[in-house]
Amino acid sequence: MKKLLIAALLTAGLSGSAFAAVSSDLILGFRDTSNPAQNLEIDLGQVSIFASQASGTTVTYTNLLGLGANSISSVYGSGWNTSDTLLWGVAGSTGNTTSTRTLYATSVATGSLLDGTADSTAWIAHSATSQATAAAKINTLYGGLPSTVGVLATSATNSWSGTEGTTPAAFSTWSKVQFENTTDVGSGYLASDLYELAPANNGNPGNFLGTFAIFGNGNVTFTAAGALASIPEPTTYAAILGMAVLGFVMLRRKQALV
Repeated sequence: MKKLLIAALLTAGLSGSAFAAVSSDLILGFRDTSNPAQNLEIDLGQVSIFASQASGTTVTYTNLLGLGANSISSVYGSGWNTSDTLLWGVAGSTGNTTSTRTLYATSVATGSLLDGTADSTAWIAHSATSQATAAAKINTLYGGLPSTVGVLATSATNSWSGTEGTTPAAFSTWSKVQFENTTDVGSGYLASDLYELAPANNGNPGNFLGTFAIFGNGNVTFTAAGALASIPEPTTYAAILGMAVLGFVMLRRKQALV
């Protein structure tokens, strides 16, 4: 299996330097269904940073416990990593016109590129008009962040919950069940796959960019797509095994005839 590289902490600016979130950044958002008093939102940086990572590279972008008053344990308590009501997702938007509104959203994965078993349901790209509606909602998140990290009241129109909406669909576009993962990671991790949805691909699965993972120690990592390139699918293994068995049988028959 290809060895994964822990590259660098790219969001050193999280310590509190002057910063203004802008469109085309990815936002990591948290909300607690049992205690919806406030949302935690973290700007992870430009989409291009994630899309340009070398295949199979794992980068640690931030640590949720190292954000001072905005740390996940300060906002949601020390039991955040065993909670099944604290949910997270990643969303973003690029493009300045209706026809170019490309969306980015996570989909809950049952595995991860970290262990070679990434498995999520891909989001389907929508029409330019539909995606513009979602982009309009996502873009309000950028104006809500006073810095790279923010804790916002759920009643605020630019908060994660306020923007995502109260209906079953997240940002009027995606199923919340598929979009939002829990933080019930214990000492392990939970992963969600990131998809790029360009309106030109209307009706087709989004482009898989890689896997976000949240660990029990607070680390948030992103593994770029391509880590599975050298790892055969289970059906491939079965085919290889079948060919090996057939070859062995044929060899034994040949030896018996000699």
